[in-house]
Amino acid sequence: MDILKIEGPPGFDTPAFALSQVAAATGVPVNTIRTWYGRGHFTIGMTDKENPGEGLARLVSGRTAIGIGITGALARMGVTPGRAAYAAYTFAHTGDQDKNAPEFWRLPGRLWGGSVMTVLALPAIADDLPEVRRVGPTDTFAAHFAWALPGGDHFNQGAVYLYLNELVDAVRVALGFPRDAEDWLLNAERMAAQAMLPDAGEVPKPKKSTKTAARRLEEE
Repeated sequence: MDILKIEGPPGFDTPAFALSQVAAATGVPVNTIRTWYGRGHFTIGMTDKENPGEGLARLVSGRTAIGIGITGALARMGVTPGRAAYAAYTFAHTGDQDKNAPEFWRLPGRLWGGSVMTVLALPAIADDLPEVRRVGPTDTFAAHFAWALPGGDHFNQGAVYLYLNELVDAVRVALGFPRDAEDWLLNAERMAAQAMLPDAGEVPKPKKSTKTAARRLEEE
């Protein structure tokens, strides 16, 4: 049997949405999105498509749409569009391994699963990379963001933290996707159903007849 894959719903990883649809889902004006593309903050990636022909809008994936929504939220918090777009790309198009619990992984564009919060953290020093943190209900702030505390290597009071769970789910629902947690359940059901299928190429064996040779002759 092929290796089971966790896939997003149709349109999540493929170009499906015009910028006008993304604007309606994220609350970011379409002209602002076009400006970000024009300035190179966003580019046409592997999950997006530049439509041929004059006047036709580009199409982007659900993951890119979520990235645009995150960029808008960070920009409203005072983060420059270029840095906000880079942080959003980190969430939408790259995965993570939890540094404090290496057994947990996050897929690109997806929240950390379970009852934890997904927090996008931007250090105040612009050269430092953003991080997508998995924060449990009993975790302390220091356990995850020591670099933002006095004495931390990168301490500065300008660090920015964005709670992603509600934002990501709002964009997903506006685009017609199930919420992130619901999508995990759908994937789990699909994988369970796929695991019950027979291996490819397996030929079912014919059932043995319980009739005797004499009985078969009588019927003929």
